[in-house]
Amino acid sequence: MIGVTSNPAKLLVIGYGNEWRSDDALGPAVARRVESLAPPNVLVRTAHQLLPEFAAELATVEYAIFVDACYETEPLDPGSNAVMIARLSPHTDGSRATHFCHPSMLLGLAEVVFGHAPQAWLVSVRGERFEHGDSLSPRARERVEVVAHQITRLLHDSKNLSEIEGHQ
Repeated sequence: MIGVTSNPAKLLVIGYGNEWRSDDALGPAVARRVESLAPPNVLVRTAHQLLPEFAAELATVEYAIFVDACYETEPLDPGSNAVMIARLSPHTDGSRATHFCHPSMLLGLAEVVFGHAPQAWLVSVRGERFEHGDSLSPRARERVEVVAHQITRLLHDSKNLSEIEGHQ
């Protein structure tokens, strides 16, 4: 097994998305907001896209939360929720995709190469605009605050992470 440096953090939050495509920047924006609110045992990373290099860090934590923007073609009902949470499992399908890497593939890589993959979830936050631009839509800005506070509440006590299933 390849050596992995010890990490005092138990939790890793990775927000990813293209910050030059308006609401696609929801993942990094939520992650940065979580970083300002989270307890010290939480590592936060932002990236334009997920990279295989994240596998080494994933192998050092107990829990991971990935945050990304999603695009839905159906308009939301006014009272509907714009956040979806899915439990992730390590997955290896033999592909060597480097331009697009799903969080499950990173977990699989961490497990195969480093011998450990954390429990993990994908938080998908609905965006409204994905055209070229460097600012979030008004609704996306509101969602950053709501989602960051939800995640932070869960992170303050890792026992709360078991509540993530279906938590929206």
